Amino acid sequence: MRALVRLMIDLLRQDTRTAVRTLWKHRGFTAFATLSLALGIGANTALFSLVDRLILRSLPVSEPGRLVEVQQTISRLGIQKAITGASPAAFAAVRAHTEIFSAVVGFEDLDRPAVTMGGADEPNRRLTRVSANFFRDLGIHPAIGRAPEAADDAVAIVSDAWWRERFGASFDALGQAITVDGQSYAIVGVAPARFRGLSIDTATDGWIVSRAPATLRMIARLAPGVGAEQARAAAEVVFRQLAQAQPKAMRWGDDMRTTLVPAGRGLSQLREQYERPLLALSALVVVVLLVTCTNVGNLLVLRHAGRRRELAVRVALGAGRARLVLMYVIESLVLALLGGALALVVASWSVSLLLSTLPVPAPPDGLAFRADARVLAFAACVSMASALLFGLVPAWRATRSDLSLVLRSSPGRGATQRSRRLGRWMVACQVALSVLLLVGAGLFVQTLRNLARVDVGFVPDGLLQVSIDTRGAGYGPGQVGALQRRLLDRVAAIPGVRSVTAIRNGVMQSAGTRSRVTLPGRTLGPDDAWNGAEVGPAFFETMAIPVLRGRAFTGADFAQGRRLVTVTEAWARRYFPGENPVGALIGDAPQYEIVGVVADSRIFDLRTDVGPTMYFMAPPDPDRFNALEVRTAGDADGVAKGVLAGIRDINPRLLIGVRTMRQEIARSVARERLVAMTSTAFSLLGALLAAIGIFGVAAATVAQRRTELGIRMALGAGRWTVVREALGETLQVFAAGLAAGLVLATIAVRLTATVVGDLLFGVTATDTATVAGAALVMLLVAAAACLFPARRAVSIDPLAAIRDQS
Repeated sequence: MRALVRLMIDLLRQDTRTAVRTLWKHRGFTAFATLSLALGIGANTALFSLVDRLILRSLPVSEPGRLVEVQQTISRLGIQKAITGASPAAFAAVRAHTEIFSAVVGFEDLDRPAVTMGGADEPNRRLTRVSANFFRDLGIHPAIGRAPEAADDAVAIVSDAWWRERFGASFDALGQAITVDGQSYAIVGVAPARFRGLSIDTATDGWIVSRAPATLRMIARLAPGVGAEQARAAAEVVFRQLAQAQPKAMRWGDDMRTTLVPAGRGLSQLREQYERPLLALSALVVVVLLVTCTNVGNLLVLRHAGRRRELAVRVALGAGRARLVLMYVIESLVLALLGGALALVVASWSVSLLLSTLPVPAPPDGLAFRADARVLAFAACVSMASALLFGLVPAWRATRSDLSLVLRSSPGRGATQRSRRLGRWMVACQVALSVLLLVGAGLFVQTLRNLARVDVGFVPDGLLQVSIDTRGAGYGPGQVGALQRRLLDRVAAIPGVRSVTAIRNGVMQSAGTRSRVTLPGRTLGPDDAWNGAEVGPAFFETMAIPVLRGRAFTGADFAQGRRLVTVTEAWARRYFPGENPVGALIGDAPQYEIVGVVADSRIFDLRTDVGPTMYFMAPPDPDRFNALEVRTAGDADGVAKGVLAGIRDINPRLLIGVRTMRQEIARSVARERLVAMTSTAFSLLGALLAAIGIFGVAAATVAQRRTELGIRMALGAGRWTVVREALGETLQVFAAGLAAGLVLATIAVRLTATVVGDLLFGVTATDTATVAGAALVMLLVAAAACLFPARRAVSIDPLAAIRDQS
């Protein structure tokens, strides 16, 4: 047995050396095939990296599959809102019921804390306040030091990255002090490198433990034998009982319920938004790999046809068919491994490019490409599967005929015909798969174009949106209104500003709030809820939304704190058909007065249909506001700099972001842009590979029929007749692939309509124009690929062709 294993190893080593020498000898073929495989395998590896980190990978904690986040949700007017924070009493009540949850931990991300260490500022550190049992009950063991204990107060755990950056991975970090918002915390441990926090989107720098009461989010582990629904119902009973016993510690109502959100894969705001796009792109990238494999397989068919005499010599020396197939498969494996190695570079670049398109201030560190064991294993498996896919069939066909005849005669026509048939079949597959890619890309590109053509109902040109976050800037209750008035006055005085207004939620940044007020003499049904927005004075003037009837809000209205509302034309048509709603009083005492009707607009989301909307006059002392809208008269970029400087003069601690409205609209369709851009790149790659395959078939046909074409030309055949004869076979292959691709695309989009339906806008999955456009693009690709072979055909010298044959 040992001798047999040794023999197998020797054979593999010998075949590997032979494969390396052969590939080095044909460096042009090797370079092209390696690059093609690198693009196909790299694209698959890049998508796997994102899917793995965002969707598949679990947190590096014990029993992650049983972790849930305990939340309360409040449902009003058909909209559910999650309440994630829990009071210390609620946290203690849930922890006490060990029959439901075997462990409950709390955490709270600090909002831009002021952090110092050793007297030096540590800006932009992300810290999380956690309960003392956080590390112990999650099963996270510090790399050095210890985990916090129940008796600890004012202690901290730092991340591996911070430890290495700040302390050079020295054990002297233990016992050092971190000052967070004026409170000192002693470092007692360093988290393991693989634990970067509960959030996938951002990495945590440190975790602090304090006995001071705090509102914490809860992560719980289901007790053995307890299902999620059973635990949810039991936890809801606990909260109801607590609300009855301690109303100040727990608020509860008939519109509230408890929900358990799976937390074993980590917390992410990007997962819900990008899960389906990534799955759709993963399907497309598999098609790209199939196109790549068929293209490389076609090249191998041509190479194997030219190596028939080599195979015949090996057969004469006693090599069996299985031995020859193994030799070729090993050569394909070496080629695939070369492509797989280069694919890691392609994948790293691709992931960085994709993450740069996300609408976030910085690319999420948790999604960055890392060539860890899982990614390397995936790339290796895809490489080996690709080698079998593109190498096994050509090798099997190349060794199928009686190769011993080759030593006694020239290569037979039958063997050449078999190779040509296999090559044509592979090219037809490339065309079919490329059509499928083009149809998918066409749907997503058309979606992006449709969104770009949406009439938003206001004038985005010359409009700035200034996002303002007052949290962490030292403003308490009753102080936000004064800040808002100061900001409005300061920005209005900046040169180039025509008007400025405030809005509670920024334009294109939210779905709005669902509102419903009583209407005199009208009975509202459960579906009678509409979008609502809270805006300041000069809003409609600044946004350039036409006032159709009545008037807009004024500064005097704002100063007096009047309860006014302006409705859209769609709202007026629905609830006051044929009437003028201006002057009507709606709602309960004190009532709102309708002062105007404005044109419909899409200020919340481009995808949301224009429906009934109400604009409420903001109170003079709001609890918060998120944005200023600034209408400029000149250079928007220059005005933006002045606005930014003016706001920082008032309070440099305010978190500010300034974008043009065009940028804001583009940001709102970042998901659609990501899908359209990536699918287009995939389809172009597929079309390029298909063009190479079509060119190969056409060029080979012209070369093989050179004498025949020369004779036809000598007998007086016209140029178009020669082209038709030369490319007829290629056109048949293309037509077969195109027909198969259209059928395949129709079936595929119908089967995936439920998956990709919410990714489309203004177009259906079976859009005829998109399918026709994909067919037209492939026709143009085929025409370009056949151009050079056609020129070769008509430039054949009849005398030279006949002389070469003789």
